Amino acid sequence: FAVVRTANGETRCLPVRRVYGSVRQESKDGSGSAEDSNELVPRPAEGASSRELKKWDRAWVAAVLELKEEPVLSMLLAHVRCCMAFKAHSLGEAFKKLTDEYAARAAKTAIRDDDDVCARMMETIDPCVCALYPRFLKHYPALKDKDQWVQDGLYELMFQRLHSIIFPVYLKRHQEQDAQLLSLFREFSYITPAHVGLPRKYWLTDEKTVEIGVPLDRMPYGDAVQALRQLDRMDSYLSKIQCLVEAGHAIYTSVERYWQGRPDKPSKLDVAADEFLPLFAYVIIRSRLVNASSTLAYINDFMTEQECGGEAGYYFATYQSAFAYVQTLTKDDVDNAFAEAWRAAGKTGLAPPSSSSSSAVSSPRTASTTPAVTPPPAATTTSTSSGYACDIPPPPMPPPPAEQNGFLGSVPTIAAPVAAPPLDDDYMIPSPKQFNSG
Repeated sequence: FAVVRTANGETRCLPVRRVYGSVRQESKDGSGSAEDSNELVPRPAEGASSRELKKWDRAWVAAVLELKEEPVLSMLLAHVRCCMAFKAHSLGEAFKKLTDEYAARAAKTAIRDDDDVCARMMETIDPCVCALYPRFLKHYPALKDKDQWVQDGLYELMFQRLHSIIFPVYLKRHQEQDAQLLSLFREFSYITPAHVGLPRKYWLTDEKTVEIGVPLDRMPYGDAVQALRQLDRMDSYLSKIQCLVEAGHAIYTSVERYWQGRPDKPSKLDVAADEFLPLFAYVIIRSRLVNASSTLAYINDFMTEQECGGEAGYYFATYQSAFAYVQTLTKDDVDNAFAEAWRAAGKTGLAPPSSSSSSAVSSPRTASTTPAVTPPPAATTTSTSSGYACDIPPPPMPPPPAEQNGFLGSVPTIAAPVAAPPLDDDYMIPSPKQFNSG
């Protein structure tokens, strides 16, 4: 807890927030919801009595204490939400009344354009957590040693409850920047790791050519792209931070998994900062976040100093730097980086595409003596390759056609709040009409 002085001069003790473990945990077998997969004991039947609920509470506490690893926040959230669904549960009923009361206060808070959103919202969230926290430990005294887990879970509960009040403010303030970035992601939707100047060993492709249109499950660093795409779907800053952490981990594991057991594995595969930053930039572009600027400002405002000093802070700082790098990209930068990476690949022990490869496709607009290149695939194409002879510098990549990847027309106007695009197999971004319905 931290001792703070409020605006009216009162001294109060407020809990110090930090990210504690994973906010969410998916079902291992792929069935059921993430919420169900985090219920440590089966939930009581509808209309359960007070006695049955107390027995269920004791079983849940015992399951938490028996865990060999630290529990994740989603386990606490799943249990608390289940408690709040039963009128006969004394703690759940008290939590429901308190959260409803403080959510109503937050909804009445008028936030002007020049207001500090974080400060205004924390005036509601902090007192609510201070009211919930002692009630929880009184009901579950055996969990007093897991007080930090409890505090973080209660903060996550309130942030999720108030997300529909807080985040639209950021959407409104950053609507223009979000639309501009979406346009930028569309413009560079064809890029590969080579286009951000990465060495051949980080391209992660078995093909004899550099593919520029592939399904998500075959895309280099597809797991990191999938993790980062969840940013638009998460409903609290804590869960959004966890998406960044998972995306960062996926970048490292993608490199390790790709080269594991290969006879031509390079002797050095460390992903240092010089490689990690452009890799994160590549993942950001391929993720095609709808609310990229809004999310960045939202996390930046609510992150605490304690969180900034840990692993979450490292990945968020990397995300900020990669985000700034992406905003400065031009087509010349991308083409030059690709050409330089290709020349460098011809000097390494790793074999770049061969000019005699059957997978190299001739371009109708070049002579037979010119390196072949095909434009990025249209929306109906799932895997088209383009390649260059390794001994001849490549020409600049052609710009993607206007209808590429299902995009038609101009950049849509994004209304707040905006729903994230649905997941799909070939990772084509949805049409503009799906954004205008927000």
